[in-house]
Amino acid sequence: MKVRELYQAHDSDLKLNLLSGKKGLEKEINNFNLQTLGLSLVGECNHLKPFSLQIIGESEYHYLKKKSFLEVNNCLKKIFKKNISTFIISDNHSDLEHLKKICQENEVCLFTSPLTTNSLLNTLESFFIRKNADSISIHGVFLNIFGTGTLLKGKSGIGKSETALELIFKGHSLIADDIIQVTKHPSGKLVGRSHQLNQNYMEIRGLGLINIQDLFGVGATYPEKIIEIVIELIEWNPKQEYDRLGLSEEKYEILNYPLPYLKIPVHPGRNITSIIEVAAKNHRLKKQGNFSAQNFENKLNQKLKENK
Repeated sequence: MKVRELYQAHDSDLKLNLLSGKKGLEKEINNFNLQTLGLSLVGECNHLKPFSLQIIGESEYHYLKKKSFLEVNNCLKKIFKKNISTFIISDNHSDLEHLKKICQENEVCLFTSPLTTNSLLNTLESFFIRKNADSISIHGVFLNIFGTGTLLKGKSGIGKSETALELIFKGHSLIADDIIQVTKHPSGKLVGRSHQLNQNYMEIRGLGLINIQDLFGVGATYPEKIIEIVIELIEWNPKQEYDRLGLSEEKYEILNYPLPYLKIPVHPGRNITSIIEVAAKNHRLKKQGNFSAQNFENKLNQKLKENK
């Protein structure tokens, strides 16, 4: 797809504002793995994919804001060699004058969006999924729990990484944190893995980046896994009714592949990690043909028939 298609077709959700590099609207986006620039700004560009879209988040913005024109230009030299298709700055930042000028000179579109970095990643993720890509990057935490590839989703600050850390303490394995690269296997199933740059790393608010393998050993990480279940952590709403039987099965589509989908309300006093462990075990039982909720309903119906 062309950058122009992203700008025009999705303007209502992303609220993109073109800052510079208008000639870059005809460039193509051929790689749908979402990335933030991160360490690319200090020369570590091996993880960058050609013809991809790059996000400039809060940390990248503050880094570039402090630099002179020459310093910013030097930062971007290696990045432009990767044929990057376009840049989007989150949080409505539009005052990176050096970056505007450099993008204009290199004919690369520079957009800004009022969305936060996490919201921007999630919105782009949804858009690219609808474009039927065979590979995409999604936002969340991916774990191997009792042999089940479990994808944790949820809005920023809900506690995904902290929950994942507690699950690692309990003996489960981290596959990827923050950005998960998802590829459709020839069988149709989805394989999730970490990007090479942040493999084995987790970001914990107040603590920063930690290396799970260094802290907990090789067994605490896992290279890749088939995604089998998606669990979204949501804020507890006392006015909302939640499913208490588990008879209905919702689906979450990634690359047009439907996955079992659970919403778990987060509330003080609830042991979220134990609930997630049980959800992973229960999923394995369902795969073996043992559906607890349906078994209970069948027993109840049988009892009612006997009492008539």
